[in-house]
Amino acid sequence: MVYENNLPKIETIYEIKEQYKIPSYEEFMKTYQTDEANEFLAEAEYQDQVLHGPRYGPGNGASRMSHDEQKVEVLQKVGAGLLAISYFTPAAAFTVPLTISAGVVGGAAEVIGHAADNDDAKKVGGFFRGLAIDAAADGVASGSLSAGKTARDVAKVYVAASNGIDKARGFSW
Repeated sequence: MVYENNLPKIETIYEIKEQYKIPSYEEFMKTYQTDEANEFLAEAEYQDQVLHGPRYGPGNGASRMSHDEQKVEVLQKVGAGLLAISYFTPAAAFTVPLTISAGVVGGAAEVIGHAADNDDAKKVGGFFRGLAIDAAADGVASGSLSAGKTARDVAKVYVAASNGIDKARGFSW
């Protein structure tokens, strides 16, 4: 037998003081005062809900997708990331035209699928069009980050050179 089961059952009852009681809605609203920060956060939360829909629970996008559709979406994101990485390697001579072609062919297949009411053509075309768009967006984002790092490094070199010139001329800040 476990020792914990032999402990006597003890209950403590406390009386809630009047000052700690929860007010009614009407009493709360009499003393409630809003501030700009709370209004801003409430507005941002509302906009996020309207723009992106539910993030969890039965209404979110993952709940509506089948397991196979989720696999396709992951494959599309991973493929887009790998294509975007390849833009900064010698393989870019091959992968950039490949991405453009995938976007054009995917878009055309999707349009044909809608015109012919062919669900398979819509899915395949949407996959390749989405892959190309995601890869291009990731590549541009990576390029801008790389450009930002390069600009920062150039600025550091400029400041160091400028300080060296100032010291050589006898200026001091």
